[in-house]
Amino acid sequence: MKAIDVMLNVVVPKSLEEDFVDRLLAADQASGFSSYPISGHGGRMATASVAERVRGRSDRVLFQIGMSRGDVEPLLAHLKAVMPNPEVAWWLVPVLGFGRLL
Repeated sequence: MKAIDVMLNVVVPKSLEEDFVDRLLAADQASGFSSYPISGHGGRMATASVAERVRGRSDRVLFQIGMSRGDVEPLLAHLKAVMPNPEVAWWLVPVLGFGRLL
């Protein structure tokens, strides 16, 4: 197992959740991930539904992928190629430690 030294965070519109899950499950670089329902505020509201515009927030899903730093660029390149979308945002943070309670 590769060392987990970064956390790739990706936010996608709720409508892309299942497709994104399928893409991550098929990717060699993402051996596991977590996902959470979140609300997006401000920013891009162009694709928001009427209900989301009235509420002032859009339904999104946050994916957190613990991975090796060297796998980030290949994964992002793959995702950009197979599902380019300006509504998908990502950021990377260092992981100072990772382990299992064994």
